[in-house]
Amino acid sequence: MKLLFAALSAITLAGAMEKPLAAQCYEVRQDIEYHCRYRPLDPKRADVSFTRLGDNSVRVSSLDGSDDAAELVLETLGPFGWATMVAAFSGDGESAMVSRIRQSCPRDATGIDCSFGRITMWLARHQGSEWVHLNLAHYGLGRNSEVHGWATWLHSELAVFNALVREEGSGWVARQEENTTQAYALRILGGGRLTVEPFAPAELWRGDCLTGRLSAQFSPEPGRCFAGQRMSMVRRCYTDPVNPENWSWWNTRIMDDPKSGSCVEGWQALVPVLRTYVVELDAECRPTRSFDQMFIRTQRDVLHEKARYKI
Repeated sequence: MKLLFAALSAITLAGAMEKPLAAQCYEVRQDIEYHCRYRPLDPKRADVSFTRLGDNSVRVSSLDGSDDAAELVLETLGPFGWATMVAAFSGDGESAMVSRIRQSCPRDATGIDCSFGRITMWLARHQGSEWVHLNLAHYGLGRNSEVHGWATWLHSELAVFNALVREEGSGWVARQEENTTQAYALRILGGGRLTVEPFAPAELWRGDCLTGRLSAQFSPEPGRCFAGQRMSMVRRCYTDPVNPENWSWWNTRIMDDPKSGSCVEGWQALVPVLRTYVVELDAECRPTRSFDQMFIRTQRDVLHEKARYKI
């Protein structure tokens, strides 16, 4: 399936101020921009963030902390119809990538501004006395899009996330092999401007593959990666040869036996296996190898290593 490359855009974070609609947050542009009271995050004390189900707020704590002691950082946008799912903060605590969904969004053509009720990626950015929340579907990614919620920060001005984008006016995916999410990059530029575009497309873009979870080391150097910095990338490819090493049955009691019965009621499917790849970067945040050059450790490789080293 041919995917649309998100157009490069550079748009300022600041927006026109309007009358507050809620106690801590107010709407600047419906489904696009909201401002909330700034609550600081101290990365030296907090190393865990989570969305509290009770009030849909994002809170932070330490690994040995408790839920009761968790500090409120991001207010809910629930009064405006947007539910927060997951937030990933930058290492300096000044920004967060936040996945959200508006379940009341119309599924017809009038729902384009809220992406027809699909999961969207937002940037929450500290600006003055506020957190500024921006829907990235309107900032270069594309409104006819969906994200799977996985985001990671390479440095304080560059985040990477996975998304599926199609041209406006076209249909949506109907088959599993059309679910080919790719890696996209959010870059925060000088003056508060930002861009959204595919991340390292020459090295990583594969139109026949689904890109899943992304997780990276965070660079302590402002605005730069460091040589040897690594990012893990989970991926499955639909053009891999159909064999037990590359494909597995989903929702079966035995992964290679569709007659073994279902784990849960519903349909079964033969799907490519998910593999984890390690992407090594240079100081300019460019992958040092293309995806096709990355080594895959299969079960046969593991057995060979065990035999060689008598494990």
